[in-house]
Amino acid sequence: MCVTIFAERRIKIGVLSGPESSRREGSDKFWSFARPPASPLRLEPLPYRLPKWSGTEIAKAVCDAALSGARGLVVLCPRRLSALVDAYSSRLPLVSPWGGQGALHAAIVPDAVGAAADIVRGDDSFAFLYDTDTGADHLSSVFSGILQEGSSRSPPRVEGFWRVHGHNESLAFLHMVPRNTTRAIVDVGDEGAADEVARLFSAAGREVHALWMGPALMPARRSSKVSGRSTLTKLQVASGGGMSLEDLENRWKTLDDGRGDDKDMPVSSILTHDAIRVMYSMLDQLGTEWLDLNSTADEDCFNFTAGLPEGDTLDMQTLSGSGVTGPLKFDENGKRAGYTLDVIETNSFGSRKVGTWTRSSGLRWDRMQAEQAQRLKRDVPIRVTSVINRPFLTVKPGNQLEGYIPDLVKALRNVTGRPFVLAPVKDGRYGYKLDGRWVGMIGEVFYNETDVALAPLTKTPLRSSVVTFGKTFMTTGVTVVMLKPPAQTHMHSIGPFFPFTVWAPETWAVSALLLLAAAALGHAAGRFIGAPDRVRALESKDELSPCGSLWYTCGALLWRDTGIYPHTFTHRALSWSWWFLCLVLGVFYVTSLTSEVVRIRTTAVSTHAHKTSQQLIYDMLREGSPILGTIRSGSTPSFFKNSQVGLYQELGRYMEARPDILTNTYSEGIRRVREGGGKYGFLAEAVSAKFEANQPPCDILLSAGYLASRSYAPATRKGDAQLRDLIDHALLSLTEQGVLRDLYEKWWHNYTDYCEDPNLDLLPKVYSSSMTIYETSGIYLVLVFGALLATVAAFVEKYVASKRITFLE
Repeated sequence: MCVTIFAERRIKIGVLSGPESSRREGSDKFWSFARPPASPLRLEPLPYRLPKWSGTEIAKAVCDAALSGARGLVVLCPRRLSALVDAYSSRLPLVSPWGGQGALHAAIVPDAVGAAADIVRGDDSFAFLYDTDTGADHLSSVFSGILQEGSSRSPPRVEGFWRVHGHNESLAFLHMVPRNTTRAIVDVGDEGAADEVARLFSAAGREVHALWMGPALMPARRSSKVSGRSTLTKLQVASGGGMSLEDLENRWKTLDDGRGDDKDMPVSSILTHDAIRVMYSMLDQLGTEWLDLNSTADEDCFNFTAGLPEGDTLDMQTLSGSGVTGPLKFDENGKRAGYTLDVIETNSFGSRKVGTWTRSSGLRWDRMQAEQAQRLKRDVPIRVTSVINRPFLTVKPGNQLEGYIPDLVKALRNVTGRPFVLAPVKDGRYGYKLDGRWVGMIGEVFYNETDVALAPLTKTPLRSSVVTFGKTFMTTGVTVVMLKPPAQTHMHSIGPFFPFTVWAPETWAVSALLLLAAAALGHAAGRFIGAPDRVRALESKDELSPCGSLWYTCGALLWRDTGIYPHTFTHRALSWSWWFLCLVLGVFYVTSLTSEVVRIRTTAVSTHAHKTSQQLIYDMLREGSPILGTIRSGSTPSFFKNSQVGLYQELGRYMEARPDILTNTYSEGIRRVREGGGKYGFLAEAVSAKFEANQPPCDILLSAGYLASRSYAPATRKGDAQLRDLIDHALLSLTEQGVLRDLYEKWWHNYTDYCEDPNLDLLPKVYSSSMTIYETSGIYLVLVFGALLATVAAFVEKYVASKRITFLE
């Protein structure tokens, strides 16, 4: 270790960067990240962070670096100034993004002209938009690359050639491009400017496939999108071989510039890191003998040689190394070689890699992405499969498809603008593995017989291993479909003395005893204490009698004024307690009466509520009836088989041991319910079962509660991210617009008014059923009994009064 330290040779390197770079790039610690482990050299940066990019600022920085003893330059200038930097010296180790004509000049940014030529080779025409002095040269290079292949096909036409300096000029260029032009090459130095051009195309309602000739050195930090119908293709340098971008970013976080800014690593840091690696390789090849030959005190900054003797040069093809941007190899002119460009396509659904390009093998489209791109062209229909299951899909006479799924496909066509072709699944199955091969809709998607499975198809882990599910468009649960018992379809009647059966007999007895006790206590309080003298003279002698006290207590119970009032504080305290008790008893009675009516009417209307789904399973496993089955190809058997609930596991084993209770189709299961005489129950998704329960002949009903929740989602092939994003984006748009809700209302409410559904609108049915005269006759009998008692009392009182008068006479 000590030998290595003393053997180090420190060499100063001038670093010119602009305002977009970070101060951390000029720190010794950052430069140590790029130092080769076995190198005897240690490069010391002389940072010059220019306030703006101009010829004057560059000249001042280069001269200062020359006078400070710099032996090389790293210049991170824009492409438009690369010629100016190249003019300072052809005999100076210099690394820049774009390189130059000097024998010791190396370029870090790969050339993307060849990739652009391969991408547009098959187009009929394109427009060209640029913002640099080299735009015309790049266009010429693109045509040269197209013609190199020797294709008999004529090269594409240039529909527009425009240099812009801002947003307004870009907009003017768009208006000049013919409407039939669907390709544009964007030759701008800034990635953000390329995004802005693509956004302008979309804002103008143009469907244009733009290509940015960057290339990009860093993946987008956020999931970038291009709104509208336009697409932006970017060429991104594929990293590999050296320090990864993630490792460099992690080390970047350990730096501190003392100002608390520059938290995110800029693209210039990638260029600086790889430029340092190239500079190490250059100096290792040149050797260190020339470093002390001449002093740089009198160095001419306009012919900067850094003391390198005349005739010393570099063999650029022997430079080796690896950086964040891939292998650092160069051709004889100092241009990058041996690199790989990833073709990244960005549209309104996100970004994805669609291919790669190398100088040796050319453009290679990803096979899956190429198929997707071909299929997603506007004139190629997207194949959709579904399963026949009312109301999702039915076949009408003439092979016309009708239902929720056909309407949903029409809505997707309107949103995406792409054609869809809907066809029922050939074998009528949902999807499961049979003899090692997938069948049903899952099989058709997996074996590329169709593109999308759009149906009441449940997401399961097993299915997700072979297909990719998109956004959920409907949620439901598993319930039991049973035959409706005919005797329970009518409303039950309430007995005539029902109001008196709300409370138990002992409750009525305790209430009567409390009434008598309150009357007795009031009479005793009045007699024992007596009324005040000012009241006693006016008080009737019958007011405090036992009958008067009982009448006062009964009046308080019925919330009526009897004309009898307590005159002592003791009687008033007793009265207050009795009044509060009467209030509570009244509220309790009315509440009990109402709840009992609701309970009886609920039992009459919702007869299925007596048996929940779990109770039906328990009855089958313990008593053998009713027998419960489900669709063989659905996800329900797998759910019970793999469930962690003991009751569900027993049902799963039962169905596995009795395959005869399983059905091949949903309609077969409903038919077996109707033919089973109440001995067969069918486990089905509640959405489909609810529709059948409200269709003629109105003879089936559903159990109470769900056994499991289910999510329906479209299924696409694994890796077909572009089609999945297309469908997902369309479904989200339909959800926000309320279209999915309207379709549900159409097929589950507008088409289900044939039967009185016991599952829906329970309380309105309870309260809308008026009580009959028979059910209220008990109240009338009490009134008749009271009237008869009053009549008898009237005759008795008349007789007693007449005898008293006769006796007095």
